[in-house]
Amino acid sequence: MSNVDTAKWDIDKSYIFPGKAVFYCDAVELSRDSRAKILMLGLGGGLINSYLHYNFPKMSITVVEISATMLYIASKWFGLELDENHRVVVTDGVDFIQEQIKKGNIIKLATIFAAALWFT
Repeated sequence: MSNVDTAKWDIDKSYIFPGKAVFYCDAVELSRDSRAKILMLGLGGGLINSYLHYNFPKMSITVVEISATMLYIASKWFGLELDENHRVVVTDGVDFIQEQIKKGNIIKLATIFAAALWFT
């Protein structure tokens, strides 16, 4: 079993196991045609943003992650796939928000907390 390359495992992005992921989100239309603009601070393994992108492909999802290492991990081991509607910006989240405000971009809500909970 030690020779198994888990980076090659398929990731089911259509489903989030109940009780394993917690996140806060304002009211967003959850339909396949939703064109909501989502800002997430913190990537983790990319579970929540990948789920949203897979199930609601017209949403515009921007994730701000301070660590390039987390982006690498999410891409290699968690099947993170980016495109024109799903992007990751590697920078500090506070700096990113301040820069968007200076540019006059309105941020209604940023999801701030995304964490896996493992209880036994």
